[in-house]
This record gives sequence, structure tokens and C-alpha cells, in this order.
Amino acid sequence: MWVRNPIKVTEAALIAGASVEEVLHVVEAFRREGRNFITSSPRDQPLGRDSTLDISHESLIRRWRILRDWISAEQKDAEIYKQISYHARRWEENNKKRWMLLRPLLLADNIAWRENLKPTEAWARRYNNDFSLCKEYLHACV
Repeated sequence: MWVRNPIKVTEAALIAGASVEEVLHVVEAFRREGRNFITSSPRDQPLGRDSTLDISHESLIRRWRILRDWISAEQKDAEIYKQISYHARRWEENNKKRWMLLRPLLLADNIAWRENLKPTEAWARRYNNDFSLCKEYLHACV
């Protein structure tokens, strides 16, 4: 199931590791006449760093295959991050016991995921506030 999740331009820039200007440039391409894929609020003001972005209609998710693929990939990445968070919290709750660290095969998968996605704290914050703990945990596992 997909849920719309409006986002501020500044937050999108942090998540993407891009400048606000770069985000605004991309958003404008999706807002051009005849391409009303993204809406912003407040509607009566020019698009800026404090604008909130949203997709224009849920049917975009159902009909736009590439967008659906992006959303599915995001959901998978979020699930992996949440699993790492779960293990990291258990490790911390148990006084960072060595036996609670990830085994080599699972660790390799998680390290590959981290290297591929390069998650940022801003991205992770959409799911929980364990980013620093997760980094510490993966470092301890290595």
C-alpha cells in the first residue's frame, strides 16, 4: 500500500543530498504546463524553500510504473533500515554485547545496502531517530 507523504522542499534537498535550487529545478520540470505531476502549497505563492510538495493525484502512483518502482524500492530500503534499527536498539539495550552483532553474511548484505543507498540522517528521520545508533552498530559489527 502506498501513502502520500507531502514534504518540504528543504527536507527533500536534505534527503536527496542536493541543494534547494537543484530540487526546485527538478520540481519545476514536473510542474510545467501540461505536466502537473507535483503540487505545492501554499498554492497562491511562488515555489520556494518553505513550500510543501505533494504528488498531484494518487492515480499517478497506480499508473506511472517508474514511480511505482521508486516507491517499492523506497519501501524495501525503509524495511532494511528498520531491521538494522531493531538490531541496533537490542544491542544497545543489552549493553552492546559482542554476541549481539550481525553475523558475516547478514552484515555483508547490510553493508552493501548502505554503500548502495548511502542513506542520510534526513532520509532515516522519516522512519525513526536511530540513524546515529545504526551507524555505530554497523561500525561495531564490522
